Amino acid sequence: MISFIVQGPVSESTQNTVDSILEHYPDSEIILASTNGVTDVDNVDKIHLDGHDEEVILNKQILSSRAVNKAKFDVACKVRNDIVFTNNNLMNFVNGELLSQEPHQRLETHRLFDRLVLSSNYFFCNPETSGFYYHPSDWIFLGLTSDLKKLFNIPLQDPKENVYYLEEEVVLPFGDVITGERMKYRPEQYIFVTALNEAGFDVSLDYEYQKPEDQLSAYRFIANNFYISDAGEDSGFHCSKYPRNVGEHPHLLNNHQCNLLREAMLEEVK
Repeated sequence: MISFIVQGPVSESTQNTVDSILEHYPDSEIILASTNGVTDVDNVDKIHLDGHDEEVILNKQILSSRAVNKAKFDVACKVRNDIVFTNNNLMNFVNGELLSQEPHQRLETHRLFDRLVLSSNYFFCNPETSGFYYHPSDWIFLGLTSDLKKLFNIPLQDPKENVYYLEEEVVLPFGDVITGERMKYRPEQYIFVTALNEAGFDVSLDYEYQKPEDQLSAYRFIANNFYISDAGEDSGFHCSKYPRNVGEHPHLLNNHQCNLLREAMLEEVK
C-alpha cells in the first residue's frame, strides 16, 4: 500500500489524478497537498496546506511536499496534480526494489536513500547535454517514506537566492552571460543538493549551470539514488499537461541511460 501525496495548485486536473489513483491503487492513502489553498477535491484522506501562502515558489514546494510526514504507509509517492495513472505498473518497482530482499546493487559511498527512489524521465536532466547537474525530475518521487522525508525535510531557500542574478553575473563556459531576475538554482537542484549536504555529503553548486570539479561523483549520486521510469504505458503514468513523447528530448536522461550509468559505476569499483 502506498501513501500518495498529490501536490500542486488544485485545478480541474487534480480530481482526475485522485480518481486515477483510486482506480489503479485502491488500497492507497491519498493526501492532498494544495499549494493554492483550494481543497475542493473528493475522496482524499488528508489535507495538507503548509506553504500555500509562501511567496518563494521553491519554499512553497518544499513545505507542501512535507505532507510526506503525514503518510501512514512505509511507501510514499509524491506526484504532481496533473499526473494521470493508467495502470498499476508502479507496483513492479515497489515489490522489486522497495520491498524486495534483493534490491539493486549500489555504492555505499554515494548512498543518500536506503532504497532507490523512482523518478520520471520528464525533465530529469542529462548533465552532459543539458548542462544541469544534480537535476532529477520532481514530477513523481516513489520510494520509502523515510527516504522521501530525507528529500523534503531540508532547510528552506534563502529568498535572496530567488533573485540571485539581479546582483550577480555569471559567465558560462560557452560564453553566454546569465543576468536578470532568475533564481540561483533550479528547484530540483536545490532540493537534491541540499538533501545530500544535510546527510553529510560535501556537494557544492554555486549556480545552476556550474560543472562540478568531480563530475564522476555527480553522476554517481544520480545513478546510485534514482531509478528513472519512462512515462507511458510501461510505467503507468503520464502528464496531462505535456505530450507523451516529451521525455524523448536529448537533454533528458531516460531509464536505459540511467541503468547503463549504474552498471558502469558498479563495474568501475570492482
